[in-house]
Amino acid sequence: MLNICAVKAQITDTMPFKQMSSFKFKYENDVFTGEDQYYTQGVVFEYKAAFFKKSPLSKVLIKLKNGSQNEFGLALIQDVYTPKSIRNKTIDYEDRPYAAVMYLSQLLTSINNESKIKLTTKLDMGVIGPLGVGEQEQKFIHKSINDVQPIGWEYQIANSPIINYNLLFEMGFINTKYFELAGTASGVLGVLNTNAEVGGLMRLGLMRPYFKSRERKRGVEFYVSLQGSIKAIGYNAIIQGLGWTKSRHTLGYNELEPLVYRSNFGLTMALKKFSITYLKFNTTKEIKRGLPHAWGSIQFMGWF
Repeated sequence: MLNICAVKAQITDTMPFKQMSSFKFKYENDVFTGEDQYYTQGVVFEYKAAFFKKSPLSKVLIKLKNGSQNEFGLALIQDVYTPKSIRNKTIDYEDRPYAAVMYLSQLLTSINNESKIKLTTKLDMGVIGPLGVGEQEQKFIHKSINDVQPIGWEYQIANSPIINYNLLFEMGFINTKYFELAGTASGVLGVLNTNAEVGGLMRLGLMRPYFKSRERKRGVEFYVSLQGSIKAIGYNAIIQGLGWTKSRHTLGYNELEPLVYRSNFGLTMALKKFSITYLKFNTTKEIKRGLPHAWGSIQFMGWF
C-alpha cells in the first residue's frame, strides 16, 4: 500500500504543468479611504489562459528555467489621476496635472516552487491622455452619486501612445504552512514610467503556497498580508508629460520626490475556485509640494 502511494506521488510530481484558466477583476479608488485626489481610480480586467502563450508578444517575456510553472495572460488596465483639488478653475502649477492612462498588458508569471522564486514580466501598450477616457468616467461616477463635478480636465496630459516593460522578481525566505516572508525587486522601463523598487512581502494565515501555481481546487483560505517597498523614480510621464506632445500643465523632474515609500495591508478570503481580497495602500508624497496618499483596492478572482 505504501509503495502504491509512493508511486502515485511520484507520478503527480513529474506530470507536466497544465495552466488553469483564471479571471481577475480589480477596482481601486481613494473613496475607500475618504479621499479624492492624486491616484483616484484604477480598473483591471485580467484573463489568464494557456493559449496566450501563442501570442507573438509572449516571446519578449521571460521564463524561469528548470521546470518552472508558467502562467500567460492579458489584462486591460485604466488608471486615473487628479490634482489634490478638483474644484480649481485655473491651473495650480505647484500641483500634479490631471491624467488618464489605458493600456493592454501581455503578461507572464513564471514560478519555480523548489527555489521559491517567482518572476513576472509584462509588456504594456496603450495611450495616455483624453483617449484614456478618465474625464468621462470620473464625471459619470460623480454624477451618479450626486457628488461635485471635477473642474480642470481640459488641462490634462496630452494624448500619446505608450509602451512599457515591467519586471518583478520575488524570492521566498521563510515558507511554512501558515507564515511566508519574501523579498521583492522590480523595475519598469518605457515611455510611461522608468523606476526601480525593492521591498518585502509577508503573509500569515491559512493559505496555499505563494510559490506554487494553482493546479487544482483548493479548500478554504483566510490570511492577512503586509507589503512595503521603496521606489526610486527615474521618469513619470503621468506627472511630467511627454516631450513630443504639448500638455498645458506638467511638472519638472526637480519638482518630484526621487524616492517614494509604499505599503499595503490586505485581507484575503477564498473558497475552492473563488477569492476576494481587500487591500489598503499608503504612499508618501510623489511631488515635493504634495501630500501622502491612501486608497483602497478590492479584487475578485476565479479559476476554472
